[in-house]
Amino acid sequence: MAGPPGVDVLLTHAPPTGPHAGADHAHRGCEAITTFMARRRPAVVVHGHIHEYEGRKLEYTDPVSGARVLNAYGYRVVEV
Repeated sequence: MAGPPGVDVLLTHAPPTGPHAGADHAHRGCEAITTFMARRRPAVVVHGHIHEYEGRKLEYTDPVSGARVLNAYGYRVVEV
């Protein structure tokens, strides 16, 4: 029996844990999103909530899932 189907795009409010997460409690990243990414391996993860003034990169590749992770705070045009 095959596992659950993959996910093409995961859209969330909070970021996964990792480079986009902030130091304070409200911006620390969500472990459940990180776990989901490792299990389901989405191609693209788009999140908001992390403001550009915090100095975070707008995009990175997650080393575990291989997902392209995008900070869409404000707005972002994404080609998939």
